[in-house]
Amino acid sequence: MRTAIEMYKFVLDNNYGRGVTKKWGIKHFEIIEGNLSDDEVVKLCFMGMGNAQNDYFSYVITDKRIMIGQKRLVGEYFQTVFLNHLNDVSYQGGALFGTITNDTMKEKFSVRIDKESAKRINEAVNETLRQLRQKESNPEPQKPTNNPIDEIKGYKELLDSGIITQEEFDAKKKQLLDL
Repeated sequence: MRTAIEMYKFVLDNNYGRGVTKKWGIKHFEIIEGNLSDDEVVKLCFMGMGNAQNDYFSYVITDKRIMIGQKRLVGEYFQTVFLNHLNDVSYQGGALFGTITNDTMKEKFSVRIDKESAKRINEAVNETLRQLRQKESNPEPQKPTNNPIDEIKGYKELLDSGIITQEEFDAKKKQLLDL
């Protein structure tokens, strides 16, 4: 997902928020789209009322941060919370509404939405954050480069150390350079 339309469609398809028209929902996500970096991967999108206001915001969790956007009649609002600044996510359900509260190093911000959507969003937020933290603690190993020059240098070190012979080095060098 990279575009505002894709993000808004994801929200509708997963029932991760409601209450705004399509036009305004897309406008809110356009704020997010305009602030995504090229290497950023969107993991989760949702919509809800922000900080106990009756104004709707778009929320996106990427592999790097939480982004909050709102298009206003005049101007716009955008906020970033980097994932390493997030302390805690909590959920509170009421008779009609649910509130997801995100506690960060600097502040708390809440998202209020109908109770059933809030439950689903809370579960998705927690699962997304769990997966991101797990990936962060178990990074994918670097794949070795198949650069023949680097490999030849490695074999040269083996030659200089006396581990392989000149003939073995020459054969491997020829093989790597396809001579």
